[in-house]
Amino acid sequence: MAAVRRGNAPCLRCTCRAFATDHPPALPHGVPPMPTFRNISTLAGWCLACLFFVSSAAAADWPQWGGASVRNMVSREAGLPVTIDRGTDDAPGNVRWMAKLGTNVYGNPTVCDGRVYVGTNGQALDDDRFSSRHVGVLMCLDEEDGSMLWQLAIPKRTHDLPAEHHFVLQNCGVCSSPTVDGDRVYVVSSAAEVLCLDVNGMADGNDGPFQDEARYMAGRGEPPIELKDNDADIIWCFPLIEELGVCPHDAVSCSVLIDGDVLYTNTSNGVGGPPGAPWPEKHAYPVNPKAPEFIALD
Repeated sequence: MAAVRRGNAPCLRCTCRAFATDHPPALPHGVPPMPTFRNISTLAGWCLACLFFVSSAAAADWPQWGGASVRNMVSREAGLPVTIDRGTDDAPGNVRWMAKLGTNVYGNPTVCDGRVYVGTNGQALDDDRFSSRHVGVLMCLDEEDGSMLWQLAIPKRTHDLPAEHHFVLQNCGVCSSPTVDGDRVYVVSSAAEVLCLDVNGMADGNDGPFQDEARYMAGRGEPPIELKDNDADIIWCFPLIEELGVCPHDAVSCSVLIDGDVLYTNTSNGVGGPPGAPWPEKHAYPVNPKAPEFIALD
């Protein structure tokens, strides 16, 4: 079970940091340097474009963090470009498409069966139905052209939290890298829920025992939104706070591992501190030490 880790943040965030420097790493002789960027937020806003290049070779899927259940991060892809050229109207570069994300991207994208899944924060939303209370977003994009197939908007979790909590960085967005298994995609939401979603979204109807997506995406105490075909279809939802008494610290992140009919994930149960205490003292003790760190679900 060592393959299941809480810290899945290397991905896009560290990739952005690698580019965001005035002193790029040395490259082999004859290889032109990659472009540098001074603004990490600007890069994060279009970073997904760096992952898709015009190529005649067939690319393999990458349906979960690490590529496969062994999670050794090794890809068999060859002939990858060493430069990124967005091109101009007169001279196209090697970037096939770009998709605008939010201001935070902590989980790496996953790719399966012509769809790209990536978690980000609410700054990626361009929809009048949602507002600043929607802090997490899971986007499903068309691998061919980057157009949005569906999205899940996740409201900020503010209710039923213990006074000692420090669950205050939910605006980091969906930090979990989605895991695709057949026609289902699994992700840990920014609101501390394990979610099972339909890879087709609402385009093929509202499937599964969970039928209240309109109220879920509206947020607690808000009137249900009007659902559209490009909204996510939740099959089931396992809330870690209600079911297990988990109290996250800062944010929630784990990339689900599927083995047969069993789902494994960490819970992000964390530390807190006395109510009203300053930030340094919010790292004092586990708020609920009896809550599990690691679980298996059917």
